Amino acid sequence: MANFFLSARTTSGAVSDGYAKVHDALIQHDPKLRGACVPAISAHVTLAVLALPDQGAVDSAVAALRLL
Repeated sequence: MANFFLSARTTSGAVSDGYAKVHDALIQHDPKLRGACVPAISAHVTLAVLALPDQGAVDSAVAALRLL
């Protein structure tokens, strides 16, 4: 069984700026966290985690998302 993530990329400048500020504060607090933070350009919001047990379930999920 595999996990799949449904996410939306953040494109708002305000969100990216806020993310960058939090990112910088975390690294300032503990430089070891640098590797755990992704660049603001890659930031996203995870909407759901799907445990899809087989290819049929994956195909069904893809078909449902295409209807949106």
